[in-house]
Amino acid sequence: MQWSLSEAKDVATVIAAAIAIVSATIALGSAFIAFRTFRMSRANQIEALIQKAYYDYAKMALDNPELAFPPGSTEFDYKTQTLHGKPVDFEKYEWFLSAALVTVHFVVKVDPKNSHWRALTTNQISYHWEYIEAFWNDKRFIQNWRNVLGDQMTEGVKLGKDRYASRKARPAVASP
Repeated sequence: MQWSLSEAKDVATVIAAAIAIVSATIALGSAFIAFRTFRMSRANQIEALIQKAYYDYAKMALDNPELAFPPGSTEFDYKTQTLHGKPVDFEKYEWFLSAALVTVHFVVKVDPKNSHWRALTTNQISYHWEYIEAFWNDKRFIQNWRNVLGDQMTEGVKLGKDRYASRKARPAVASP
């Protein structure tokens, strides 16, 4: 079969169009894969950042368990602002709490839609419910953090009251 020059040109045009469509499909697929890879990489970076920040906070809490979990201690006096009768220890606690709120803010800001991290950081706030409630309007750093974390702080105070308010009311049980 012999084709005329016009017919050969038409066939070549159809073949070129088919090759262009296949090439565009491959390019689009490659772009989609590249985009998904970028998104997954970004999500992994965000998770690693949050885990590192929370790990640093957890290490600080491990090194200072009485500051990290005040409901376990009866040595806090919010009226005289002392811990173990010492104002300087109370001030250390305030710095600890400030660092905790910085961590909460960082975690929530980096991944605001992650309910796991939000619940975990709200739980950390709940440990400090008594201090936050006592100084809600009196301590400048608490007022400043309320501007950023107000809803979460309110939620943490409520959670802390529900879970830990009765700890100080109960007498210590002697070990056998």
